[in-house]
Amino acid sequence: MDRIKRTEEGRKVIYVTLTANIFLALLKITLGYLAASAALVADGFHSFSDIVTTLGVLMAVVISNQPPDEEHHYGHGQAEHLAATGLGLILLLTAFFLGRDMVLRIAGGDLTFPGRLALVGIALSIAVKEILYHYVRRAGEKIDSSALRADAWHHRSDAFSSLAAGLGIIGARLGFSLLDPLAGLVVSLLILRVAYQMLRQELVRLLGRGPDPEKIENIRAVIKEVEGVVDINEIKGLYHGPELYLDVKITVPSHISVAAGHDIAVKVREEVQGVYDEAQQVLIHVDPAENQSEEAGENG
Repeated sequence: MDRIKRTEEGRKVIYVTLTANIFLALLKITLGYLAASAALVADGFHSFSDIVTTLGVLMAVVISNQPPDEEHHYGHGQAEHLAATGLGLILLLTAFFLGRDMVLRIAGGDLTFPGRLALVGIALSIAVKEILYHYVRRAGEKIDSSALRADAWHHRSDAFSSLAAGLGIIGARLGFSLLDPLAGLVVSLLILRVAYQMLRQELVRLLGRGPDPEKIENIRAVIKEVEGVVDINEIKGLYHGPELYLDVKITVPSHISVAAGHDIAVKVREEVQGVYDEAQQVLIHVDPAENQSEEAGENG
């Protein structure tokens, strides 16, 4: 998928989630006050923080798809990993503050009796957030956007938070008020786990992640099929955002002309990019083969 289509797809998804978050924030805060539910009001303000993070994802998608310039020769793809890392940190802070609040509520005996109207807001929040999780995750896979995939998990963590608030409301109405903070504490640990996995993955990508060994072997198999390639000395790769940059060293028969060697290199590049759309740039280094290697390649 080219940069323009990728940006358009990302913007469409983000506008949908932005609208949904604004609606949920206003709805939960209003119903929370009407039903005297502190948990629902807090969950509503949590949705307002989602609006800020969604705007951050929008900026990352737009920036990451900008073409290369004089200062960024390989484009701006790393912006997505920076945004995803930021979302991971936000999830980490969310887990910490949610867990802290639950512990303080347990220690202080801060137990409430919310009205039934609060359950309506919770049910809507869980349903909308779970739908958004699946919608954004599929879009992130479609355009290979780590920022959207991270935002999808953010939506699911919000659904968990709303579920904790809902369990607390139900528990309080049934006379088991302690279930509210205990459920919130469990959810904070689940969010912490998601944040850890996300940060670990994105930090590896920011440090420079190459293709997995299986993909390298598949690329090697594609190159071996190109006529004129005697051997493959080295294949190195680096992901820059969703795009893959490859550095390939091949040997060709020593008796052919420079032009013929160049044609073989062009064919290798075309074949690799034909199989892997993510291979934005394939740099081919051509060396002459020794006689023994040539014979081995021709006999093979």
